[in-house]
Amino acid sequence: MESSVDSFVIPPTNDQLRIIRDEINEDEDRSPHVENLLYTWINCQPHFPKKYDKRIIRTFLRSSKYDMERTKAKLECNFTVRNLYPDIFSGRSTNAADVVQALDTVIIVFLPKFTENGNKVSIYKLKDTDPSRYDVYAVTKLFFMMYDLTLTSQYPNAGEIAIFDGSGLSPNHFVTFLTIIKIVTPILRRAYGTRLKEIHILNAPPLLEKILSVIKPILHHKVKNAFNVHSSSRTLCDYFGKEILPSNYGGKCKSLEELMKVHWKILNNNEEWFLEQENMKITKTIPKKIDNNLYFKESDIQGSFRTLQID
Repeated sequence: MESSVDSFVIPPTNDQLRIIRDEINEDEDRSPHVENLLYTWINCQPHFPKKYDKRIIRTFLRSSKYDMERTKAKLECNFTVRNLYPDIFSGRSTNAADVVQALDTVIIVFLPKFTENGNKVSIYKLKDTDPSRYDVYAVTKLFFMMYDLTLTSQYPNAGEIAIFDGSGLSPNHFVTFLTIIKIVTPILRRAYGTRLKEIHILNAPPLLEKILSVIKPILHHKVKNAFNVHSSSRTLCDYFGKEILPSNYGGKCKSLEELMKVHWKILNNNEEWFLEQENMKITKTIPKKIDNNLYFKESDIQGSFRTLQID
């Protein structure tokens, strides 16, 4: 098994690539020059790490539609969160006890084929439904390990689509989930610039309406109305097509379990890379402007969490 995340990715077609490049403002002639300008700027920042993966820098530019200032802000935040949240961004080894537990608890997979419009699709599902086994920080660490590896891909994407399978979710799972969502959401938005286009929910639990009432205020306005609730895997398959989805949902792709094994092998083969990433953080005092940018101040969000009742 190859160590590259691209070893299991089906490259976008020429038509998909044209759509993607139009979406992210990528110009094959101009883009290398913009990248070099950004590298020069990074190397001049005394509080930035001296070694960094240029593949990730390129992906940050793409997610910012080649807007230099937006890219700089995301990079500053990204290097900063690694200082602020060591429980998530340190000790990232497939042999670490918390990561092993997360691998036994959840399924997180990135599908190999792009959608017709050039979007990347990921699926999230419980593997072990016992809430006492669900360590939300370990699961979050595993997610960011896998997500960081996807940033090294040579292939751009127009955006991201998340599919959540609610099978086996209990009220206790949601209680632990709500303890982390206020951290994860600003990280994804401001320290990664995730371009989330759609959220699809299958096997939705009865608590869905209450949970969405809390989550929606902290999502980007473009995502708030992008929720799609599916009554069955058939409607999910009709929406995405059999070529994209795993066999668990009537698709022609490998099963979730097989895909998770592929992901684990790639994670395991990148052990040294993850060790190098431990140094991808701010090396001096965190500038106040960055620190403030990573927290939500909206009182309505805080109030939503305080008043949420989960029976």
